[in-house]
Amino acid sequence: MNQPAAITRRQLLLAATALAPAAAVAATPADYAGIQRLNQDDPVARSLLYREDTRQVPSEHPLAGNHKPQNKCANCVQLRGNAGDTWRPCPVFPGRLVNAGGWCSVWASS
Repeated sequence: MNQPAAITRRQLLLAATALAPAAAVAATPADYAGIQRLNQDDPVARSLLYREDTRQVPSEHPLAGNHKPQNKCANCVQLRGNAGDTWRPCPVFPGRLVNAGGWCSVWASS
């Protein structure tokens, strides 16, 4: 009787890495109706220094160390939705829409 080949940890990680973008695209809602906008005073938003306007990020804040005025949600690799929309979904803040002109400390270049 033949034993099935065991999947290595490396193969599993490679498969998960390859499938992650597809899962993110599938989870992006086509319609944002009913999804609330993220408020800067939300506890999670405050903990990640989210601002609706990148120009409002306090430079003296410890989490603003990598902030640059040209960095905004619109050019963050994590932002989802339709380019050009002012409010779009972001997996960092599930169930909320962020302002494309905003910024948070989890911003990452694309």
